[in-house]
Amino acid sequence: MKLATFTTANNPSPRIGVVQGDTVLDLTTAGVTSNMKELIKGGVDVAELSATSADAKT
Repeated sequence: MKLATFTTANNPSPRIGVVQGDTVLDLTTAGVTSNMKELIKGGVDVAELSATSADAKT
């Protein structure tokens, strides 16, 4: 699993996402911190958050 920090044209604030193929799932929809070090230090279950984020988009 690959994590990424990214911004969008509409929102220049950093976000954290999970890279899946050629897309990035935005984990901010699941309430994840925008600080990668905090995410790693906190030991968040990224796989679970990815599923939650993906479900929120459908």
